[in-house]
Amino acid sequence: MKKYLKPVLVFSLFALAFLLPSLTAHAARTQGLPNIKSTYAEKSYNSFLRSYCDPKKGYFYMQSDHNIDPTHQVGPENGRYSDYWWEAQSFDLVLDHYQRTRSPRDHKIIEQAYYGFLKAYPNYLQNDYNDDIGWWANYLARAYQLTGEKKFLVTSQKMFNFILGYEDSNFGGGIWWKNTETGPNADNEKNVATNGTAAMTATRLYRITGQRHYLNTATRLFSFLKDNYYHNGRIVDRIRNGQPIFQDWIYDYGQFANASFQLYRLTGKREYYLLADKTYDYSIKNVAQDGILPAEGNYDAGGFKGIYVRGLAEFAQKTHSFKYSRFLQNNAYHVVMNQNSQGLAAMTGPPKHRKQLFKVTVRHQA
Repeated sequence: MKKYLKPVLVFSLFALAFLLPSLTAHAARTQGLPNIKSTYAEKSYNSFLRSYCDPKKGYFYMQSDHNIDPTHQVGPENGRYSDYWWEAQSFDLVLDHYQRTRSPRDHKIIEQAYYGFLKAYPNYLQNDYNDDIGWWANYLARAYQLTGEKKFLVTSQKMFNFILGYEDSNFGGGIWWKNTETGPNADNEKNVATNGTAAMTATRLYRITGQRHYLNTATRLFSFLKDNYYHNGRIVDRIRNGQPIFQDWIYDYGQFANASFQLYRLTGKREYYLLADKTYDYSIKNVAQDGILPAEGNYDAGGFKGIYVRGLAEFAQKTHSFKYSRFLQNNAYHVVMNQNSQGLAAMTGPPKHRKQLFKVTVRHQA
């Protein structure tokens, strides 16, 4: 993805709101949790659709006011509509809500967004960035899991096979970020954004198809990440010119931990569970600020939180981890308390209400 300025209201944290009902039910036995009603999820989702979704176009706007920012003219109609990877994130937000409600309205939006994307990018493999293609591959596989519609799986597999063609042995393995120039001396890198996403997608495709090569691919890519990017809980963002570069983006932690947890679910190997748990531990203690996910700026990083919380919420639910449910509940309350007049959570500046409802204590589970 391109690290460009995106001066809009960041909506990625709405993923928290979509998870509120299940998180509240899971953590209800823990004292001190706020009573966050499921109606907040519906209000947040409706605000998102009202501000960003264009049903006639079958596409999502880049900005909530639907205007073109002259500093960011990337995407359909010179940036009036979101570009490749941002469109994928909006698509996945609809999948979040559809998974919970099975709403016919959501199903229609999923269809419209899919065909809107293909219309905007008819040659969708002509994208310089493998992570952008990888996000669509992941979310389309998820769309197939939720709807059973074959077209989503076919496109997902085509995208995944394309980016896998840029895996090689440089820097110990993994897939290159850009597909325009590769090799040890290229202006390129190997990062968690590309390889973590691909590993997660491979586990999803294995669940769908049962084809062993997908599990082998997930295992191989994750081993590359573990050997080169994992440092006792801290995650390297990228390797460039053979050198690891640390930059604590929250979604790097989410991608690594989620890929590890999915492999644990598929194989039962406890090593994967422990790696996921320790990575989430580290991120909460060292990247979150006073129990709240950090505001990472008005760049692509604005979309990172949704990616992180989806994986953490699944981990908390399936492992019955109250410490993570508490953390997510605290952040969900923070979102609700910081909505603007449009019903959107504006995370581009200091929050109006930065209230920690309870102390979040994170300990490594044996």
